[in-house]
Amino acid sequence: CNSCRMAIWDPRRAFTGDIVLATAVNCPEEAGLALLRREADVWQVESPWPSTRQKTGWRHLARCSRIEFFPSSQSVLAMGQTSALGCHEIGLYDVAFDPRPLTTCQGHFDFVADLCSISSQSFASVGMDGSMLLWDFRSPGPCSKAG
Repeated sequence: CNSCRMAIWDPRRAFTGDIVLATAVNCPEEAGLALLRREADVWQVESPWPSTRQKTGWRHLARCSRIEFFPSSQSVLAMGQTSALGCHEIGLYDVAFDPRPLTTCQGHFDFVADLCSISSQSFASVGMDGSMLLWDFRSPGPCSKAG
């Protein structure tokens, strides 16, 4: 669509040695995640958005923000997102081979504006509600909160 905005974040070398770009796509009525893979100096759309088929487990999104791969992973990324139902959350995705959602982390009361991986199992997120949350994959909710 002509009014869509794309932000390409954090190129990552995939298991196959190819370079993968994760792209947040924001349109007036929905948002999503698209993946591009570089093979032999040619960029290929690996996971188009909008998807040509509805994938099981994927949430309908209204808005996306920053995407970041985790330091020790070649395929797991986090993305700030707002679901179509208005939940302000961080989505965790595994983009190896056939991209799939892993889980969502909820705790913000407004749009998740930015996030940053801290280690292979933890990251921080900041929301437009003025809060900063620290997350650990081993805990069900945020492990620390500021703001």
